[in-house]
Amino acid sequence: MSNLYKLTTKCVTKVVQIEVERRGLLSENQLGAVRGVQGAKEQALLNIAINKEYGNNLKATWIDVKKSYDSIDHAYLTQCIENINLPDWILKFIKVIISKWKIDISIGPEKIMSKKIDRGILQGDSLSPLLFVLCMDPLSRKLNEKYTKVTIKTDAESHATNHLLFIDDLKLLAKD
Repeated sequence: MSNLYKLTTKCVTKVVQIEVERRGLLSENQLGAVRGVQGAKEQALLNIAINKEYGNNLKATWIDVKKSYDSIDHAYLTQCIENINLPDWILKFIKVIISKWKIDISIGPEKIMSKKIDRGILQGDSLSPLLFVLCMDPLSRKLNEKYTKVTIKTDAESHATNHLLFIDDLKLLAKD
């Protein structure tokens, strides 16, 4: 992955992040790609508070999506980006880079093979995690829509959830 590619995707990532945050396009359950938030720390603290609130009597299941980045279908990725109505130039940019994703295998200076990547999201640039969480967001929203939530109250507010999500690590929560 070239430095020019990383620089370009970093610029696009900033624009996409601003648009996603401005329009509230990510479920509040996902803290894996939120600017200015460490995510894992906040999720751990929320997990502790929820367990304390319910006296450690909640049912919980951890789901780690195996080969998560490798499993994303390019048509699904494109559909997710289309569904959130990002500006056309962003959609076109993402479609173009997806179509150009490939790996080159070299021995020394000699390239012996080139293979187009037909499935999955490249890793190693700043755009990849954001694309992945945008693909996971429909699942998060469906969980919020269909399943009962547990509530934790503080002095100022209350927070209800049925799952915690950090990139591809998902924790499901239930009372019974």
